[in-house]
Amino acid sequence: MNIYVIERAGGSWVLRPFGRQDAMISGPTLDSAKEQAFEYVRQRAPCQIRVMGDAFEEWRLERVDGEWEEVAE
Repeated sequence: MNIYVIERAGGSWVLRPFGRQDAMISGPTLDSAKEQAFEYVRQRAPCQIRVMGDAFEEWRLERVDGEWEEVAE
């Protein structure tokens, strides 16, 4: 499963592949970055996005035509 991370980088929020430093997308706010990220990685399903904001979030997409599901802790 492809894993991606959204985290703060300077004054913006970026999406990166887990364990790498190259940004795939960026947004001025966390909500903007999440919205972009959910669409950007959809074609790479199955995949997972970990959001490293004020609170940790984890989202999973099993199929390209599926729905994003928040992973319970």
